[in-house]
Amino acid sequence: MDKHGEVNKEQPINVFWMRYDDKGEKKELSYIQRKFAYGIVSKDLGNGQFELRFVSHKKLPMYLRKSTADKKYHVYATINDKKMEIDRIFLRIEGALSGSRT
Repeated sequence: MDKHGEVNKEQPINVFWMRYDDKGEKKELSYIQRKFAYGIVSKDLGNGQFELRFVSHKKLPMYLRKSTADKKYHVYATINDKKMEIDRIFLRIEGALSGSRT
């Protein structure tokens, strides 16, 4: 959000790691992670709405828009034919590259 309460159109969502093994520390994604795995590509749909997709899994569109109930921005997706509000996404990584800590 900018100082006027508007979504940053260049980067409407901030993706980061919550490192539970490192005392819950927040850590930014690396360049490789952002560009090829866990980064988000956004498309401005106008009217303060954005389509969001993972760079590595474009099949699941998510949408950032302001809720009519609380007037705050939330992310929504349709999963198993049900519309859901997404608060956070947990990823379990198996077979990570040797030496990487994700």
